Amino acid sequence: MISPSSSFFDCEFLYSADDVAGSGPYVVFEDEEADPFLKTLTAACRDRAGKVYRSVEALAETSDPVFIAAPVWHRRHEALAAAGVKGARAKVLLYFDCDPSGYWDFAKGCQGSLARLFRTRILDDEALSDLTPFLEQWLAGRPFAGHMTSLVGQANREFRALLEQNGSAITRVFANFSDDVSRAVYARILFGTPEDIFSAFARQGFGDQQYMEIVDFQPGEHIVNCGVGRGWELPYFISKMSGRGKIYNFDTNTTYTSSPYAAMLADFGDMISDHPTLLGNYDGQIDLPVAQGNMVRSSDQAIEGQALKTTFPIRSIDSLAREGVITRADYIKMDVEGGEKYILEGAMETIRKFRPKLAVAIYHEPNHFWDYPNYLLDNLEDYNFYLRQYGYSRFETLLYAIPRERDARSGHEGFSQMAQSTRRLRDGLASFYLFDRKPRDFFIGPHRILSRFHGASWNRAELDCGPRIEADRVVGVWEEGTRRYYATRHKFDDGNTRVSFGRGADNPLSVDWLCTFGCAEDAVVLPVSGAGNGLTVAVAPPDLPVGIGFWDGKNDGAIVWRAALDFIGEPYAVAATKNGYEAYLPGVEPGSIQRAAFDAKGRRVEQETYVLPVPGDFLGVVRLKRFVDGAPIYERGFAVGERGSGVAEILVLQDGRMQSAGALDLDPDALIVQIAELDRRFKA
Repeated sequence: MISPSSSFFDCEFLYSADDVAGSGPYVVFEDEEADPFLKTLTAACRDRAGKVYRSVEALAETSDPVFIAAPVWHRRHEALAAAGVKGARAKVLLYFDCDPSGYWDFAKGCQGSLARLFRTRILDDEALSDLTPFLEQWLAGRPFAGHMTSLVGQANREFRALLEQNGSAITRVFANFSDDVSRAVYARILFGTPEDIFSAFARQGFGDQQYMEIVDFQPGEHIVNCGVGRGWELPYFISKMSGRGKIYNFDTNTTYTSSPYAAMLADFGDMISDHPTLLGNYDGQIDLPVAQGNMVRSSDQAIEGQALKTTFPIRSIDSLAREGVITRADYIKMDVEGGEKYILEGAMETIRKFRPKLAVAIYHEPNHFWDYPNYLLDNLEDYNFYLRQYGYSRFETLLYAIPRERDARSGHEGFSQMAQSTRRLRDGLASFYLFDRKPRDFFIGPHRILSRFHGASWNRAELDCGPRIEADRVVGVWEEGTRRYYATRHKFDDGNTRVSFGRGADNPLSVDWLCTFGCAEDAVVLPVSGAGNGLTVAVAPPDLPVGIGFWDGKNDGAIVWRAALDFIGEPYAVAATKNGYEAYLPGVEPGSIQRAAFDAKGRRVEQETYVLPVPGDFLGVVRLKRFVDGAPIYERGFAVGERGSGVAEILVLQDGRMQSAGALDLDPDALIVQIAELDRRFKA
């Protein structure tokens, strides 16, 4: 067995032809079992030929980078490292053969056009002529006069009527992608021509390989690998996890022992666990047809259309996890010839518990392009979705689903040329509203902007538009699902200051204002969470106790004053409890915060003081969301920092003391507006 600390990992792994590109001299090392195509590929990618060495000792003649195919590196890494070929000098190229969607076989199919196509990514007449045998073998198609012929069943434009019938489902998927690349890929695959799709593959086929893009691998992770075959992905997984972790293989047709990586994979046998069973939504047996190469076909059309079937064992991921066969899941990859939906149905308990990254093949049937994403949209909470395509027809299209709190890449795109922040929460997501300090004078008149932040970092968060607000301050927002209620404070033209309650309208940019009451101009007003079937605010007038006011949400209702807390000052946050209220208050000593408990009549019954781990001003209260065994847990977080600096440390009360949950960037011109949870019974 190879240890993660051995010289095997003292190299630079290359995962695609694009990783080979560069300038400067280099050499190629081969042994007697090496695939000689490596020297052809490196010469094409680097626009020059490199000297080929077959003796480790001869490498002492040069200090140039050495390109080595990964199977050769496995066989010779100790000798090469001893000869000084290690670290950044050892360029170890992973590839997979006998698969037309991989860059290795596609590059071979390019023949004499490889170098020019790699540089230009343009399919000219000569490149198409060289690729014709390759396309005829794998697509039964032939390029002729600018078009591709005979692509039966491999282009979605054949299913135009089906696309038109499912327009709303397709639109929902399109709207929920997290980047424009995904939207472009989706449109091209569903509505583009075969020539569009193949041209796109020529532009990107030398780059990221399927299952490896979008996902951020970490050493020690557990991968559930659904559908294995020759297992070309296994060396990729091992290298990306630096030899630390677990790979659960599920397939009745695992043949990686005949691949160029067979010996390498045997040396990592402690990482790999093979299970000769299919995965689905129940435990038992299933009858399925078997295609050429012993490939089990599990799509609905394949099952219904073939009489000859073979019986296979089948298990669900959930039952395997309950039994301890799968002890953890950080990444689930599934490409099982059309049965991915059934695997997902039998894995939702595990997915909700561990919140793994997902890569799901959605190309085996046309309806999978919208059925599978919509199923995940219906069943996953706080995931972002990406689409990438790795073939030259509608095939090899993958949907990636990434938990928002787990992946640094996850989230909507920002400006491409601006510096991206590295500040983020360490665990979970933060939610709050941002309210402009000063009105913006748009063509519709002066008003303030309200926007909702939800995410683990500024540059990857969702920033959604709120309604137009013409008030001095938004003091709180109550949320339950898509329902929104707002409370504002404003000094009107008559000189009186009032607090107004409003309900979010059908138009997300407007509010129906329903109730108002007067308050002191310099009173502090805060939303109160957990106060039962209604909306509650805490009002702190100068030199008077904090009043607790309740509104039942009715159009003709009035504010009802329920209690006056035994506290004079400006609280940071107030919440209802089972027996009364609790408030977070400025501490007596600098750099501290108090938590005070009050009974239902407002009398103080308990008080604790916590020292803040970081200095700074109190900037606001945010809502933190974590997932524990799949269930969302909401906590109160306190944003602390130098006012106007654009940075806030988020503090949370854990184990009897204030601890940092990470840092976030904040718009220095905006105020944090607290979110208060709305009682599910509230139907106003």
